[in-house]
Amino acid sequence: MRTWDADWEERRAGKSCPMCNEGRPDETHGNARIFAGRVSDAYLVHGDVGQPGYTIVIWRGRHVADLTELTDTDAATYFREVLT
Repeated sequence: MRTWDADWEERRAGKSCPMCNEGRPDETHGNARIFAGRVSDAYLVHGDVGQPGYTIVIWRGRHVADLTELTDTDAATYFREVLT
């Protein structure tokens, strides 16, 4: 049976979150930032993921473990930027 790591709740709450701790770099993991919005950054993935132009959009507000934790206003702002 699979169990969660002992520090799971702390990690879920954002303790030592690598995405939060990295700030808003122009490049991360070899991927170039192609969009810097008010609440998000978009990175063009350079690795071979089988889909040219594959882009990751990262929420850059307060720590959340899942997008469902965003307020309605934050979610609207984030998805407006995703669709930009």
